[in-house]
Amino acid sequence: MARPLRVHIPGALYHVMSRGNARQEIFTDPEDYQYFLKRLTAVSARVRVRCLAFCLMPNHFHLLLEPGELPLSKMMQQLNSSYTQRFNRRHDRVGHVLQGRPKELLIDRDDYFRRVLRYIVLNPVRANLVEHPAEWPWSSFRATAGLEKPAAFLALADVWRAFDAADQERAQQLYLAFICAEASDRADSPMGPLFYGSGAFAARVGVAVAPHSALRDIVYAERFAVRRLIVCSRTRATRRRVTH
Repeated sequence: MARPLRVHIPGALYHVMSRGNARQEIFTDPEDYQYFLKRLTAVSARVRVRCLAFCLMPNHFHLLLEPGELPLSKMMQQLNSSYTQRFNRRHDRVGHVLQGRPKELLIDRDDYFRRVLRYIVLNPVRANLVEHPAEWPWSSFRATAGLEKPAAFLALADVWRAFDAADQERAQQLYLAFICAEASDRADSPMGPLFYGSGAFAARVGVAVAPHSALRDIVYAERFAVRRLIVCSRTRATRRRVTH
């Protein structure tokens, strides 16, 4: 069976999403949500992964992560496995809780970064669970907006710098305005099998994924994306040589 491509780039941003198996609920009450966040705190510290945003929904979750030297797969295997075991014990069930391997999408910085931040925390609004993101207790919105103390695993300095590099309080206000001004906008949905960003970002990603271009056991959509990224990267390199 074809598998998703995993490209490890230390310091890059990844939008990670995982769904419940057969779209089933993976969080049924506050205790489930709280336990997941407890495991996220422990595992991200152990693997040295920074979490910049999150949103837990009844049947799926979103994380915006920045890995260090270890690949994200190490963290996600530990997180999903420990949560699944606890969920099954607590609810007296067996079998898969989460559907396959998590989806990992490389995210460009600057404007794309801000769009993904908005997309993640507006999930409960789009799902008609709440009218305002501040009403949903299982996301990073309230902490990022300065409405509550951040959880231990949250690394919000880069988020605030994306809105105001000098003044944290103003950054929080700008973040709040940015999120709420576009509460009905669906254009932020991250697209693509491998990355979400500009052409220049695509070229940089192309260099990282080039070694995987000959793999036959990755899904077709990602093999096609790999070829496109490599062509883009080579084209830009050729243009630089011509220019200089």
